[in-house]
Amino acid sequence: MKHILFCFFSIIYSNILIAQPPQRIKAKIITGLMGGQIDGDQLAGYNHPGLIAGMAMEMKLAKIFSVQPEIMYNQKGARSTDKSLYYAVVRLNYLDLCGLFNFYIKDKLVLQPGLSYGLLYKAKVDRGGGFVIDNQFFNSTDACVLFGVEYKFTPRTAVNIRSGYSLTSISPVSNWYNNTISFSLRFLLGS
Repeated sequence: MKHILFCFFSIIYSNILIAQPPQRIKAKIITGLMGGQIDGDQLAGYNHPGLIAGMAMEMKLAKIFSVQPEIMYNQKGARSTDKSLYYAVVRLNYLDLCGLFNFYIKDKLVLQPGLSYGLLYKAKVDRGGGFVIDNQFFNSTDACVLFGVEYKFTPRTAVNIRSGYSLTSISPVSNWYNNTISFSLRFLLGS
């Protein structure tokens, strides 16, 4: 059912994009790094480095407002800096569908609140003996609230800082939540 909902929202996004006049749509390529932790695991710190890659379509609706759907690959998770009872490293690979609202404070500065719905396609856990796939310990989806700030330092490039936090637990057996902070570069495609 969750995969059907993901496909349904993807179709809605694509129909919105087709219906918009082309001069109002800006395509972006996204790449960056993420620091992650899992809240509720008795550890602290954004010690897990992860990769970010994706694309976005910004649709301008007014001079100071736009909407921005994104499809992102995100490596969330956590890393223990000492000997943990749970794990040494948890690496959660998600495909996230994000919906953001862009509020232009100035021409170059944008506030971005939004939501994301992620599908977990691989969970790897290292409990000290190497990585093993452990998808049954984690929920197959992750809904998050997002807040970011984007600064456009040229007309075609921007830097983005964003935090994300799970709205529901990511594990059916533990009360754990993804907590992330990401840094990414955004490259505008086309003219």
